[in-house]
Amino acid sequence: WLQVVQGPALARQARSQYRLSQPLVAPRGAILDRDGRVLAMSVRAPSVYANPKQMPANTTETAIRLAKLLDRDVGLIKERFSRNKGFVWLARQVDPQLTHEVRAFRRAGIGMMEEGQRLYPQGQLASQVLGCVNIDQRGLEGVELAYDAILRGRPGWQSTLRDARGQMLVGPWTVDVEAEPGADMVLTLDSVV
Repeated sequence: WLQVVQGPALARQARSQYRLSQPLVAPRGAILDRDGRVLAMSVRAPSVYANPKQMPANTTETAIRLAKLLDRDVGLIKERFSRNKGFVWLARQVDPQLTHEVRAFRRAGIGMMEEGQRLYPQGQLASQVLGCVNIDQRGLEGVELAYDAILRGRPGWQSTLRDARGQMLVGPWTVDVEAEPGADMVLTLDSVV
């Protein structure tokens, strides 16, 4: 009964208990002018999250240190720590220079993942045509919205082993599904004109 009838379901349940999965960001396609100058591009930016269920009982010191590091309000971070959830955002798209300092908090239920951040190197040039994206890289206006499905790409998944507490074990990430980058788009606009 356990091996034949329930075997596949129990094997899936066991894998989900000892594997930690994380999405791989699919880079959004670039938007270029007719001469190939970049009007919009995506870069990777780290975001910081917490797992309040894995945190120690006294989180005040951690909240104070993180608030100072991330330039956030201590009360806001403490409030997020008090939520009875397995995942809460602390700061999204932070300075990549902070990566090393934030990794020191990994054992205290704090983690990082990379997300895409949209940049417009030409500033406000053709902003009404290009439009914009939200923090989750979804098109909101203009070309970014009209061609969102083409520019967005498909995210992938990576996984690694974790212990009984849900903490990531030291080891390599295994890419389960590769992220497919979005297609670049060349407009008929000339950024010089």
